[in-house]
Amino acid sequence: DGLGSYYLMMRRNDYYSANGEGKFTQWFIEQEFDIEDMNDEMEPEGMHDCAYLDFDENFPLPLIPTRTESEQRAKQFEIMEYIWQKGKPPIMETTHILSTLDPALINFEVKEDELNRAKQLYKRQCPRVWDKVREEGLM
Repeated sequence: DGLGSYYLMMRRNDYYSANGEGKFTQWFIEQEFDIEDMNDEMEPEGMHDCAYLDFDENFPLPLIPTRTESEQRAKQFEIMEYIWQKGKPPIMETTHILSTLDPALINFEVKEDELNRAKQLYKRQCPRVWDKVREEGLM
């Protein structure tokens, strides 16, 4: 389902319960909403009072600094509306996010065993590329 895929895309694995039911579905049933109301709630003009935005108080949003609560709700609505219309998550723009990151806060250190595991994985999955890289002395 679209929201489940979106959560995974945002590196979140807490969307589905142990029995495989999604957060939104669980919340929707608990609130006793009617599926007939879904189209009305997901209309752009209803964004400011859309009850569906409350299904997860920790809804994963792209990392953009200094976003107001109103902007966060607008972004969440935009994402949920896209998923409602298309049945899949939107492709997230990340270039502007990367430009706001402080490299001093990120640990770029790669351990030797992690590097060796990655090399073995590439060697297994991309043997032609691996051979060419080794042949040209790039690794």
